Amino acid sequence: MELTALKTTYYTLGIIFMALILIVLLTLLIILFYIKHKVSLLQKNIEEKISDLKRHPQEAALDLGASLIEKLVKKGKSGKK
Repeated sequence: MELTALKTTYYTLGIIFMALILIVLLTLLIILFYIKHKVSLLQKNIEEKISDLKRHPQEAALDLGASLIEKLVKKGKSGKK
């Protein structure tokens, strides 16, 4: 094998490797931004629920009690365990 063919092969492999690394890094960057977006949505949702609880504590307690009673009734209908 000639030296130029060896150089060409080496450079070609280097270009392929750099392209693959670039694709992997871009994919990781996109995944990172996606996770950051989901976390910020979750944080906003939790903050909304907390502010609703602070504004209307009686309604929240009534909703909690109603859901607990509903679950107990469903559990009672399905059989005691």
